[in-house]
Amino acid sequence: MKRHFFITGASRGIGHALVMKLLEDVNNQVTGIARTSSISHPQYAHFTIDLEEVNSLSRNLEEVFQVDRGLDQICLVNNAGLLGEVGYFGEISNNELIDVYSVNTIAPAIFMNDFIKKFSEYQAKKVILNIGSGAGVRAYDGWGGYCSSKSAINMMSEV
Repeated sequence: MKRHFFITGASRGIGHALVMKLLEDVNNQVTGIARTSSISHPQYAHFTIDLEEVNSLSRNLEEVFQVDRGLDQICLVNNAGLLGEVGYFGEISNNELIDVYSVNTIAPAIFMNDFIKKFSEYQAKKVILNIGSGAGVRAYDGWGGYCSSKSAINMMSEV
């Protein structure tokens, strides 16, 4: 089965581990999206994109969302996440809230929207996987921005 995966947050943690596992299959092509990359592999392409810069995402995604024809599956994995400053509303900066919501909510929404637009006519099976957090369903003291932004991605996944 020939597949292409687009993975945000590909430079560390779950995203990096997922990329490395997917690259074990010679039928997989992987495009990583992150601020940095240490992966060098013939089946891997990397795009250095800061997901906090949401106003330029659609322009970047025109270049990112490129695949070979004849694929069996195209998959988007929204994995990137930002905890941000731990503190209570009224104590944290507005810029910090903007960054958390940009990475955790707005960027994944733009990725999903552009992914669906771009690949709607392709015959391949399309899959979108949004990596959530227990913080999206349970409140943690001082994590208001993170919990609510992860809750939003949960709702986007449901609708």
